[in-house]
Amino acid sequence: MTYLMIIEVKEKGTKEYCKEVVNVISQYRQLIKKPEAKLKDNFKSFPIWTGVMAGLFIIWLLGGIFNGFNVWTGVVLVITGLAFILLIAYQINMNKMVNAYLSDNRTSTVTLDEKGVELNKGGSQVIRVGWNDVTVVRSFKESTCFLAKNVTGFVIAVTGRYNDDIMKYLEDNHVGVRVVR
Repeated sequence: MTYLMIIEVKEKGTKEYCKEVVNVISQYRQLIKKPEAKLKDNFKSFPIWTGVMAGLFIIWLLGGIFNGFNVWTGVVLVITGLAFILLIAYQINMNKMVNAYLSDNRTSTVTLDEKGVELNKGGSQVIRVGWNDVTVVRSFKESTCFLAKNVTGFVIAVTGRYNDDIMKYLEDNHVGVRVVR
């Protein structure tokens, strides 16, 4: 029985990996509630929704110009305009996160032991989550993620390259966490 597993992650994750991790973080609450839920690709759906909101805004604006403005037209214009702005801001933030991950040259060490999982980013950032605080270990296409139970948003992600080793460790050591593959 092995109680310690150390993964030295020296390679940088691909852009697809970084996008997947950002999607996991952005859907964190939903994945805690329903760990088996399909991970949505917000990088594809948000631009579509942004276009829909822009189209609705223009339609309502033109309707107000040609048919006269009333209170409801104003309310709808404000709501669609705000939704459009929020979607753009969210997309910008998601892209900044991906770029930050891609430009991070620090090596990572992920340690699994009898107490929990720890991510050490070049000695400057350490995140530790005990096994009793991990709600699920989820295997995705590009990554394996450890999601904390509380709503802190802590996600410890490792490239999918290490998925089999992590799953074997969890199985061999009878770690009592939910695993979704």
